[in-house]
Amino acid sequence: MSLVLPRLGSVAGLVLALSSSLAAAPPVTAASKPRLAAVGLTPAERQALQWSVGIAAQQLRRAECLKAFAEFQLDDGSTPLQRLEATGLTAEAFLATLEWESGATSGRCAPGALLATVRNGRRVTVCPGFAKIVASQPAFGATLVIHEQLHALGLGENPPTSTYITTRVYHRCR
Repeated sequence: MSLVLPRLGSVAGLVLALSSSLAAAPPVTAASKPRLAAVGLTPAERQALQWSVGIAAQQLRRAECLKAFAEFQLDDGSTPLQRLEATGLTAEAFLATLEWESGATSGRCAPGALLATVRNGRRVTVCPGFAKIVASQPAFGATLVIHEQLHALGLGENPPTSTYITTRVYHRCR
């Protein structure tokens, strides 16, 4: 699944609409920075991902954020929250199991995509443009990371749309 920014389409509009409310992201300190399993990222991509994953980890500690994991139904009738519970991991610990790769070498980034993964996959591709978005809106990067975590837990797209998933994560996890 890819999170795509069509030429100022619906996700781009969401980014712009949320930018002022997301500007006050919680600080990510050296102590709170999670270790990343990341391959081939540029320094800017690595920094953007570090910020985004750190903020996402903080958000995932809140019960309200976890409600986003219960809002969606998987093909088998379960929810991402049930799938997460079956792993025996917390949402924050599951996030730490994801692997990150550069979109420059993977070929998995659709035009305009910011992050991409496949359903039930734990490898997330960091696409061109992600670092630029996160530089101006770090908390939005966290929303995108949690969006991809839902795909790693089995959530597909279309339906629900990428924009709908992102909006629900933003509202639950901000």
